Amino acid sequence: MMRRRVVVGAGAAVVIAVAMATGWLLRATVGTVAAESSPSPSAVEIAYMQDMVAHHQQAVVMAKSIDREGIDPGVRLLARQISESQQYELGTMIGRLRMAGQPVENPEPMAWMPGTDQMSGMSDHHPGDHHGGGHDMPGMATTEQLTQLGSLSGTAAENLFLELMYRHHQGGIAMAQTALPLVTTAAVRESVLDTVNGQTKEVGLMGSMLAERDAQAPAPG
Repeated sequence: MMRRRVVVGAGAAVVIAVAMATGWLLRATVGTVAAESSPSPSAVEIAYMQDMVAHHQQAVVMAKSIDREGIDPGVRLLARQISESQQYELGTMIGRLRMAGQPVENPEPMAWMPGTDQMSGMSDHHPGDHHGGGHDMPGMATTEQLTQLGSLSGTAAENLFLELMYRHHQGGIAMAQTALPLVTTAAVRESVLDTVNGQTKEVGLMGSMLAERDAQAPAPG
């Protein structure tokens, strides 16, 4: 599968600030007793959550970019749904990372993926202890595509958003499906399954919307 480099784009600082605040709220809500009684996530689970945080950040940026005047109400409604659900998931993942005493950013994106040189040692070490390339995240939009999305209007903007988010969701599903057999912590596993189920439904919806517009759904990439 072709993978795009990690590109979050303009507005990511606001997204991460809001999500981090939600994450801290989750940490306070869960409390010390619950944190102590829950098993600590593995190094692979930590790295997966860190990468999915970056992946979700870009989805929120794209969704907020298209939620503006002159855009089809159905597309705006979908964008808001994606933004709200992924900001909630961002807060949850950031909260878990904070409770585990881990940074939000992965120093080696996608190094947890099977087949990388780093994978063999991740059961005993923090992901940041490994050195190497890892992989590009699937489904990520480029800086140029994000800029184009913000500059277009009307149907052209709507179609580009649907195409980019369709591919972005496919990438997120691929990441979650790859992580699923590697996840052992119940809470993280539930989050992975939520990503697969929720984004699969939205991919189906976006595929239908693209078909109605006589636009072809993009291939995974």
